[in-house]
Amino acid sequence: MGLQRPETRLAQRAGAVATGENLSSLGDHLALIDRQAVDIVQFGGRLGITNALQLANLACAFELPVSIIGGPGNLIAHAGAGMHNQMMQEVKDFGPPPCMMVDNHIEDGFIHLGESPGLGISVDQAKLAELAIAPPPPGDGMKMPFPRREGAGLYEAPPTLDEVVWR
Repeated sequence: MGLQRPETRLAQRAGAVATGENLSSLGDHLALIDRQAVDIVQFGGRLGITNALQLANLACAFELPVSIIGGPGNLIAHAGAGMHNQMMQEVKDFGPPPCMMVDNHIEDGFIHLGESPGLGISVDQAKLAELAIAPPPPGDGMKMPFPRREGAGLYEAPPTLDEVVWR
């Protein structure tokens, strides 16, 4: 089959195929890219900045776009800014922890990076000391915007007829 342009591969399928959150190394992605089994190279922040940049370069060599997924907030956006083949970034913006300041923000669907060095993260040492003495209750302020319904994972509460289409 040989190398083909991405739009040619996409035309041969009903939809785009993306790598997923379960891949954690360059080698995991390389096997799929080499077999032309992927149209969008996705990876999460757990890959790390150096490996993310290496993976973006690998994807670029095969004319594939990359998409950063599942990162906590916009912490890997700095790496994404250096990837000319990045098409989008999934962001779960819960805001920084109470003792941290982050020099970037989301506005109109874009991540605006600040001028602070490194990742733009600084720690308020006084607030951190307060939290060490009186930590917030578990889960306080960190609610998922799209939580699972109670019992969904274990079917403690079976799905209702309105939730399923196969019944």
